[in-house]
Amino acid sequence: MSLRVAIDSLIKIFSFVLLQDAHTVEFGDFKFGPTNITTLRLMDPQKHMVQATVHDWIFGEKQQGRKLRITPDTVKSSSALMYDAVILYAQALHILQQDKSPSPLSCFPDAEGEKEGAEEDENGAESLVEEQEAAE
Repeated sequence: MSLRVAIDSLIKIFSFVLLQDAHTVEFGDFKFGPTNITTLRLMDPQKHMVQATVHDWIFGEKQQGRKLRITPDTVKSSSALMYDAVILYAQALHILQQDKSPSPLSCFPDAEGEKEGAEEDENGAESLVEEQEAAE
């Protein structure tokens, strides 16, 4: 066996694809090939808690007159992480025995078309931050 053949047999090409929602991708095309695919998932769609949470999300949206097309297999990792963050925050407040409600925020201007406390800059853009002038 020549050195070149030995080196070629030892060289492997590795590609890394980082995908946050690998559990939503169908890898069937790679099933019988030489491809080695390893994935890590943040949640198990087969777990009862995930299925119950998705059911609650669908039911809540249905009560609001909206239809949510989602299954435990199609839940995005970012949605699961946000859900966990809210639950963790609620549990922390409960443990601290604080009755602290978050203040409501709106992404839309109020009825007059301006946000309270907003000022327009020279380009007409709104700013909620006051600019401080440097003292001379």
